Amino acid sequence: MTVDAKQAAKEKANKRKKASRARQKDKGLTAVALMLTPAQMGKLDALRAVRGPSSGPYARTEFFEQLLLQEWAHYQAQLDHIKGQCCGMCGDPLPGKEGCRDKGDGNCAQTWARQAFGFGISHYYQNKSV
Repeated sequence: MTVDAKQAAKEKANKRKKASRARQKDKGLTAVALMLTPAQMGKLDALRAVRGPSSGPYARTEFFEQLLLQEWAHYQAQLDHIKGQCCGMCGDPLPGKEGCRDKGDGNCAQTWARQAFGFGISHYYQNKSV
């Protein structure tokens, strides 16, 4: 391949990439970079294979898209569960805003509702009565 041919190929690739970025921008897409350790990558690949459809494992991007959709549905279910409930201490509706006067108090429903939306303790609000 001549120098001119290499330059032409590089320019063509740059044009394709620029067009691709423009299409993504028009669709409102945002790229997200993620750094994973080898152990995390192994777990990701195992989950992609196990969770993937019968046709094969999910692509990495597809897996994260599905994970986001699943987590969003879970969050919406949590919101539905506490809809219409209010904190017995301050009277604010749940899940509440930052700055509740009783924030941090163990009896404050705002406190436990906010904690329930974190990872790992989503079961907590289901057993707590307001």
